[in-house]
Amino acid sequence: QQVLNYPIYTCSTNGQYIYYNGMKTNGSIYCLDTATDQEVLLYECSSYKPIVENGMDVFYLDVTQDNALVRTNMNWDTPTTLTSDSIDVYNVYGNTIYYQNFKENNESTFCSIRTDGTENTILTKGSFTNIHITSNFVFFTDYYSGEVYYFSHNNPDNILKFHPGTK
Repeated sequence: QQVLNYPIYTCSTNGQYIYYNGMKTNGSIYCLDTATDQEVLLYECSSYKPIVENGMDVFYLDVTQDNALVRTNMNWDTPTTLTSDSIDVYNVYGNTIYYQNFKENNESTFCSIRTDGTENTILTKGSFTNIHITSNFVFFTDYYSGEVYYFSHNNPDNILKFHPGTK
């Protein structure tokens, strides 16, 4: 059964809810309730790739700020720019956000920042994508070579190449 007559870019899910930015007319944040097939406008902004945590905390790339990372709470509507870096991809785990900072001339970096905007740290230089997080590790892919790297949450300074099936 078709629920919407236009494509959406799913950015995060929680239970029966799918969160995404509007692609048809605006960049506001929407929620699709898969139990009722109802679409609801959650938050008006110019967003890209929103991630909704705990039902109310929202992280998104603000397209009016060159994809700066912003956090807000839908109850209080107090958007805060966590970093003005131009971000390509990011992911949130607990109180930490891992992201790819885009810069010209091979100066791009893979970084981490706390969800309150503190402790912004460069983890390594390069262009990366596909940031995936488990309870113990962060995985990411080199944009150009396709090599996959990982590190432990407890030791982000020790970045290793991922070799599936080996110890």
